[in-house]
Amino acid sequence: MKAAALGLLFSLALTPCLSAAPGDIPDTQAFILKLQSALQAKDFGTYLEAYTPSLRAAQKDSLDLFFDRLQMETVTLHPASQGMVNPQDPEIFVQAIYKNAYSAIIETWQLGLAPGSGGWMIAEKTVRGSVSRLYSIQLPAGPPERVDSIEVRHVDIRLNFRNALIFYDNVPGLDTALLIIGRGSLVFSPSDPGESHQLSLIYKSPHLQDTVSYAYIRCSPSFFGRNITIRKTPGPPKPPATRAETDQAASLFRKLGSNYFTIQTPLSAEPLSFLPQGDEASFEFDGRKTGEMAYVYSPFADEEVILYNRARGRYVNFYSPAREKVERRMFVSFGQKSNVERYEIEVALEPADFRLSARARIRFLAAVDGLDAVSLKFNPSLEILRVYDSRHRELFFTQDRGGRLIYIYFLEPVEALEAAEVEVLYRGRLEPPPQANDAVSAGQQSNTVVFIGPRYETYFYSRSALWYPAPPEGDFFTARMKFIVPPGYTVVANGRLAEQGTLNGVQRVTEFDKAGSDYMVYDIGTPVKYLSFLVGRLSLTEEDRAGSPPVSCYVASDVRWLRRDFLDDARKILAFYQDLFGQGQLFQVLEAIR
Repeated sequence: MKAAALGLLFSLALTPCLSAAPGDIPDTQAFILKLQSALQAKDFGTYLEAYTPSLRAAQKDSLDLFFDRLQMETVTLHPASQGMVNPQDPEIFVQAIYKNAYSAIIETWQLGLAPGSGGWMIAEKTVRGSVSRLYSIQLPAGPPERVDSIEVRHVDIRLNFRNALIFYDNVPGLDTALLIIGRGSLVFSPSDPGESHQLSLIYKSPHLQDTVSYAYIRCSPSFFGRNITIRKTPGPPKPPATRAETDQAASLFRKLGSNYFTIQTPLSAEPLSFLPQGDEASFEFDGRKTGEMAYVYSPFADEEVILYNRARGRYVNFYSPAREKVERRMFVSFGQKSNVERYEIEVALEPADFRLSARARIRFLAAVDGLDAVSLKFNPSLEILRVYDSRHRELFFTQDRGGRLIYIYFLEPVEALEAAEVEVLYRGRLEPPPQANDAVSAGQQSNTVVFIGPRYETYFYSRSALWYPAPPEGDFFTARMKFIVPPGYTVVANGRLAEQGTLNGVQRVTEFDKAGSDYMVYDIGTPVKYLSFLVGRLSLTEEDRAGSPPVSCYVASDVRWLRRDFLDDARKILAFYQDLFGQGQLFQVLEAIR
């Protein structure tokens, strides 16, 4: 199966259904296009005529707000459904994004329609899911500035540059982004003794001191005023930036500009940023000894300080600083707003080049009245193609790549104890992450069982890979997973193997490209916290159903025999993983031991 063929699953699934059916109103799309054309041309008279007379005064005020006071220049409309409305109660949802050169505002409109002369008129309008003002941060903006020195300080970190070049952000009246290029010094001294010890283990010193070549700062305007000091001496103008320095600045911003406080949305081609609040900030820098690193502070987190080694892809420090060093901002949480109840996932895999295409249906149960959005952990290297609700209406979503989160916004609020479903279609190339630990200890027991990772042509995708949109809070849920793989590959996962076979015929339109592939379906009836699977060239060598829970043993195809005590070790491992896989669930242990 070719990698390109995997995408056919979505190219067919995403084609709008334009065939006539009972209840279809074919001219709603034309009506939205008419609104769009009037707004783009700033023909506000024609736009207001689309509303009933009782709504026009309020809509004129809305236009004045966006185009006069907020200085927006364009607005683009995206219908959330493809023309299918109830003729007895015609209603459509539209996502609107207002933009100018440096900011954007996104709204969802719920429009109640009524027949008018020559078409529809808007008889009712409700604005839902309004997103606060976002910013299109660009660097460099205007000529950079050479300064004698600049100091950036916060909690346990300090950066100092001399004779540095500064590139400011492009947002008028706000200081929220700053790129510094030059030779600087870094001092990071964790106020937590345990974190100082962690630095000693890695860098042979309880303090991190290094020479840095740049720093990229994202912060709130108030943070900028309190924590950044720029010194300039009067005198003749300093030399302007060279072409090499401006090229370096452009390259650094392309790499760093969307890491923190930035979201991706299908409504905008470029990333959009929100303003950090209070002491929220991120410092990214490149040290001579440490390499590329990021310091991130959030007063809303349980552990406010994060030091992340981007070069090695691991967290170095993760802690709360001493209270005398920072005044923590009060944050009140009333618990989870929703709980994930069930997953239905279909994944088409191409293991040879780590590509996958997937559809995940997720059922939520609202824990509060008026639930309007949900968040999920998700790997930013995967591309989200579409998100739909249970009525196949397209939903607006944003993606925080730095936080590895996606936010999905409902068109209509969900009341407490009501269920809501979303369907996420995604694809991409995803290599399984290295297993950070291969020893599992059992609480009070003194012995440790070493779980040796699968070898040969096998790939293990645990929850840490974030290969599916996962709950951020550790919910328990049931699931059904279908894996489609090329001939010769096998997939095993937590759950009960409910079905397997070969797609020799076209069972559904979306399986046209997968004819001849093998498939395995796993059911998880007892709620679990995580979903994992292993794919590879495996063969079933032994099965023992006498134990509790039963164990099936798979090995890589070129391994001819297993160590005799492997099943005993496997049962011990299962005992340690009851919380992960659920009591009594069939978990196939995969190992290649000579």
